[in-house]
Amino acid sequence: MFNHSKKGHKMIYFEDIIEEIEKNLTGEIDVAELAKKANMSLYEFRRIFSFVAKIPLNEYIRKRRLSQAAVDLYQSKQSITEIAFRYGYDSASSFSRAFREFHGVAPSEAIKEKTSFSVLTRLSTQILTTGGESLSYQVLDLPEFWVHGICGESAIEDTECCERVWEQFYNDARSEQLCKPEQEKLYAVYDNQEDCVRCLIGNIGRGTQNESSQRIPESLWVCFGMRGTDDETVNGFYHRILWQWFASVGYERNPELPNIEVYPVDMSGEEFDWEIWIPVIKKVK
Repeated sequence: MFNHSKKGHKMIYFEDIIEEIEKNLTGEIDVAELAKKANMSLYEFRRIFSFVAKIPLNEYIRKRRLSQAAVDLYQSKQSITEIAFRYGYDSASSFSRAFREFHGVAPSEAIKEKTSFSVLTRLSTQILTTGGESLSYQVLDLPEFWVHGICGESAIEDTECCERVWEQFYNDARSEQLCKPEQEKLYAVYDNQEDCVRCLIGNIGRGTQNESSQRIPESLWVCFGMRGTDDETVNGFYHRILWQWFASVGYERNPELPNIEVYPVDMSGEEFDWEIWIPVIKKVK
């Protein structure tokens, strides 16, 4: 299950997400809308899908489309160009390159030789008993504050959300000032936009509204401590928070505010402590 409860929203399960993707393999798949239906930020949704499915969301969609395209080559009378457009490719040549990379053979050769194909099968789900695990957290009621620093965007199709923004941050001369020891903490603000995630990395301080700063309104925050940044571990931890923790407490996620991750300015070691801040509101009984 992705979403347990949100007032005014229908409960949505992982199998519903997969069904929505399957129905739209030949059309537009609005990942931001899927995240909204699951009551998650885009950043959270991509992390959780990757953890549950063991494959990044965009890679799953791409490989399912290429798998189905191979079926269409055998079963339909459409041309390679028609099938390419059907599965979202802007030309037969770009489709052929992707097809060869996945299946190991060009579409024209596959039709001629009736060769075998690679297939990424549709994901299925199992009923699992989860929960019963202890998650330590702290709820903070914080006044308005500002984060200022270096900002970038992570596109929907990025395999790792905001990875390029972090690379941009460390390649920017301003990061030296933001990472001085006296700053102590780095704040990464992940804010959903229409077609991307805006990521701002910096420090708390005075600010004015511009592309390098963001106002964070007064809010309740639930804060979880974390150690290490291994993708599997972090995605699993987000999964436990958003699936298990929210199902067991009197809070729900505040969709109006971004998630924040809080890091030490010195992240040179393999293991260090950091925090996940998620904006919350009290559930209405």
